[in-house]
Amino acid sequence: MRDMTLSVILVSVILSLGVLPEVQAQESVTIPIEAEADELEYDRAGGWVHARGNVTIKKGGQILKADTVRVNTTTEDAYAEGNVWFQPAEGAKPWTGESAEYNFKTREGIVTELSGMSGPFTIDSDENAKQSDGSYVAREVSLTTCTNSAAHRHYGVRASKLTLIPDEYLKCRHARFYAGRIPIFYLPYFKTDFDSGTGWHFEPGYSSDMGAFLLSSYRQKFNSTLKGDTHLDYRAERGVAFGQDVLWSDPGNTYEGMLSGYYIDDDKPFDEADDETKDIKNERYRFHVDHSHAFGDRSYLLVNADYVSDEDLLEDFFEDDFRSIRQPDNYLVYTYRGDDYTASLQARKRLNDFYSDLDRMPEGSIDFQRRRLGHTAFYYEGRTSVGYLEKLFTDDSNDEDYSSFRFDTANQIYMPQKYFGFLNVIPRAGYRGTYYSDTVRTESETVIEDVTTETFVINANGTTSTVTSVETQTNIVTQSFNNGAEMRSLFELGFDVSFKAFKLWEGGVVTPLRHVVEPYAKYTFVPEPSVGQEDLYQFDRVDTLGEQHNVRLGVQNRWQTKRGGSAWQLADVDVWTWYRFSDEYDEDGDGLDDIFLDADVMPNRSLRLDFDGRYDTEESELVVVNSRLRFLRQGLWRGSLEHRFRKDDSNLIASDVTLFPHRNWDVNVFGRYEFEESRMEEVGGYLQRNLDCMKLRLGVMHRPGYTTESGSDRDDEWRARIEFWLTAFPEVGLSARYKQ
Repeated sequence: MRDMTLSVILVSVILSLGVLPEVQAQESVTIPIEAEADELEYDRAGGWVHARGNVTIKKGGQILKADTVRVNTTTEDAYAEGNVWFQPAEGAKPWTGESAEYNFKTREGIVTELSGMSGPFTIDSDENAKQSDGSYVAREVSLTTCTNSAAHRHYGVRASKLTLIPDEYLKCRHARFYAGRIPIFYLPYFKTDFDSGTGWHFEPGYSSDMGAFLLSSYRQKFNSTLKGDTHLDYRAERGVAFGQDVLWSDPGNTYEGMLSGYYIDDDKPFDEADDETKDIKNERYRFHVDHSHAFGDRSYLLVNADYVSDEDLLEDFFEDDFRSIRQPDNYLVYTYRGDDYTASLQARKRLNDFYSDLDRMPEGSIDFQRRRLGHTAFYYEGRTSVGYLEKLFTDDSNDEDYSSFRFDTANQIYMPQKYFGFLNVIPRAGYRGTYYSDTVRTESETVIEDVTTETFVINANGTTSTVTSVETQTNIVTQSFNNGAEMRSLFELGFDVSFKAFKLWEGGVVTPLRHVVEPYAKYTFVPEPSVGQEDLYQFDRVDTLGEQHNVRLGVQNRWQTKRGGSAWQLADVDVWTWYRFSDEYDEDGDGLDDIFLDADVMPNRSLRLDFDGRYDTEESELVVVNSRLRFLRQGLWRGSLEHRFRKDDSNLIASDVTLFPHRNWDVNVFGRYEFEESRMEEVGGYLQRNLDCMKLRLGVMHRPGYTTESGSDRDDEWRARIEFWLTAFPEVGLSARYKQ
């Protein structure tokens, strides 16, 4: 055996200097091949290097390791046997195998019994051929994202052929999906992009309303900005449904959007026993468009459109969307932000005539933030809008549609002053002018008429007779007429007064603690307008404005401390009321109005309470209460508790708590209870198992039956579903997008 160190140095020097005639003939600039091993032999005539024992062959970022290697310095062919370890480029993930044939010049080769990683996948194959374009073609492949040993993997895919671009995508032919060692699914072809979550997902379950169901979708990446979701859903009680989503997004986060369509030939669009008034056809569908686009830092475009077959479609099949917005909103809004103003142009259009809505076709507006007028002591703030508005009602409504062109401009002048070094006084004067192309004139007529009533009476002898009576009734008949164009003028005078005081507390539980208190008053006087509210078509808040004479009295409290060297606001509480001297909103003129409260409390990052309410001083009772408590303890629990109260309307409490999130097991419970009706609206939860490569979830939900306001009965509803998704592809994870 030759001396290993001497051999390594000798071969490395010879190869790196490029003294071999064959190498000089092939390349004018040679990237040297370096060889290290326990034993090295060099055949100068044939150009072969024979290496044995802990062999490492390098060329640039390409590294080949094995028990034995033969490499030709002319052709750069290499043949490796035993414990092959191969890295195709610097920083690339390595592959292992039993034997390999590889050419360092063309970067092509074959590795038998290959095993390695690409993206999140571990890949094993009987044979793998590396192509010159950097791709791999493998035969009889198994792949998984599980990190356990092969005998204990939770899932895997076996395919007859695999084509792979490392860390970009892979595609398989004749793929068989396994849960452990049990085959569960077959696909003739599928493709997965490592950076986009491309792939299938399935959601089986059962619902008392939908029956047994299986929801499936496949996500495919078309290019760097475009993806697609194809949906195929089956519900035993409702039938088969199809859907297609096209999603786009800019890698630079300047725009994103979605175009989607969904169709189902519904076998049971509604329950005739529950609601005999409905007439929903079997063909049900939805078309949806959503797009946002930022044009630089100053302007952006928002587009949203929803066209549905019937008013119950969202509730039946898109429950999450239905909970966030009961009625689809269709709009196009373009906004531009200047240095001290914001301009926007919007169009809103009703697409389904079974909804009542307000169309704005179109409406433009410009808002001027408060700004100083030259070098004077005065500041200006204003808003101007112009547009064509149309109020549309449903076909079965007794109300008639109405419309008007409206121009509205609101302008105010301020003169901030400070007295005694602490008292802020801001007098203000304003004018609001609103032009309507159409207004309404209401005429009432008193109609007095005699109503004759005949009553049949049975006499003692068995005969009948008729008793006639005449009653005088007075009815008031109201009719509305278009009254042509009008200009409404509103003048306003007022002032704002406020000051701040604070105290720093030391030595308490929270140190330091700074308490800031800010009492304030806002006085407003608006004389009677030139056109009253009753003479205007009602579109939005602008049309409700009228006479005011009141003052808002309040005090804002803030408690602040320091956390981690920076300021931390523990609580922000604002309490106010109105005293109305004279106001069309306070016809009784009793002065003091309700008391309002708005509070945000956040003692630490794990706990937050948001609260707002309204207290009726005349009746001495709460009218409105909204509260939400959110809590988090990393690794132990997270959840929320909400309470919504409306006097004589609703008293709802809702809770959602998850125990041990991100551990081996997650346990979740949720529920909604309506105290006003003494009814549990919804209760349920899920049990989730978190494995090394996937998550599995079993969820249940129950909605007890109840009687609706219209008198129809709703049966109990049960749902159960199984969800599973790969942790490597959370984007393709199963979701509750469709109601079961």
